[in-house]
Amino acid sequence: MVRHYIIFLIILILAGFTYWYVSHDSSSSFSFFSKNAVSDTPAGDAISNSNNSNEDSNLLYSGNSASISASPDGSLSTQESPKQIRLPRNAEEFVTDWRNSSIDLGAILPGGPLKDGIPALTNPEMIPLSRTKTSNDTLGIFVEFEHERRWYGYDVLLYHEVVNDTIGNTHFAITYCPLCGSALVFDRTQSDTVHEFGVSGWLFESNMLMYDKATESLWSQAGARAIVGEYNSIELKMLPLQVLSLAQVKSGYSDTLILSRETGHENRLYGYNPYGNYDEREEIIYPVSYEGDSFPAKTLMVVIPRERDTLAVPLLDISEGTTSHMIPSSNTSMLTSDTLTLKRENGVVTASVNSVTYPHYVSMYFSFAIHHLDDGVLVAL
Repeated sequence: MVRHYIIFLIILILAGFTYWYVSHDSSSSFSFFSKNAVSDTPAGDAISNSNNSNEDSNLLYSGNSASISASPDGSLSTQESPKQIRLPRNAEEFVTDWRNSSIDLGAILPGGPLKDGIPALTNPEMIPLSRTKTSNDTLGIFVEFEHERRWYGYDVLLYHEVVNDTIGNTHFAITYCPLCGSALVFDRTQSDTVHEFGVSGWLFESNMLMYDKATESLWSQAGARAIVGEYNSIELKMLPLQVLSLAQVKSGYSDTLILSRETGHENRLYGYNPYGNYDEREEIIYPVSYEGDSFPAKTLMVVIPRERDTLAVPLLDISEGTTSHMIPSSNTSMLTSDTLTLKRENGVVTASVNSVTYPHYVSMYFSFAIHHLDDGVLVAL
């Protein structure tokens, strides 16, 4: 009798632990969600409907793979079976077409927070400079559209990473990934659709993956394109930006509106950097496939995409005034006939090649090296 009671207690404890583990550790590799729960998603019909209860429900079956087998008479025959694709953890949170991907899904890693755990902002309150409590040395993303200037401080962006905003007829997304120092501004309009972007909670090459609310396709911020889902391989149009300190904004653009800390998420500790001195340390927290070796990994670069290649120069090496530099070939160390002209005034950087001005973005060197491995060109200053 005592033995049976002890066995019953052990079973009860194990069952309770299993329930606690599933409900509290959503980033676990275990997947206990019901197959019925995913059957309503686009990927649901591709999840195996096997009756084996131990089957990994994070396996997606897409297309066929062929295998060759020998018959008893010695003849060979080809058999086809579904290919297995392992989905990222917590994939059940997204309604997207996982079979439409331009990357290895295994390279998508959880960043800690789940979907919308880092809440994107949409049409947030903007306030005049006179009302801000932000310190003057705080960096941020400065934009000017339709004669209106706005500045989005990193003190707030650290906790939100994406801001969907609009000035007149310009619908844009302010994006900032602290893990690779990447600041990019995108046009949110694709054809006749104005996207609203959120933060997926996943990383690809230590860079934020955004998602659009309409199709929940995943978009690489540093890659400026979709990598999974209905919009796979569609590129985002970059818009001009500057990375300026609040002091620089105050001294040169006093009519600028700035992102308010009154976001509706007042539990965030705006002004406190949860990443500490990450941008000063050598190590990269999340694994990447390539780091490059021309500069320290976290050197901030001005990155200038153009049609046939992507140029990059260290931000701090750009001197005040105007300088010109010959551009090397992307395939050899030989110089081309193209000339990069850089102008810097009160922190504002303008880049042009052969008198044609290109929008740029800012990123740590390692992220530039990864995302522009095939077309990246470093210009010596």
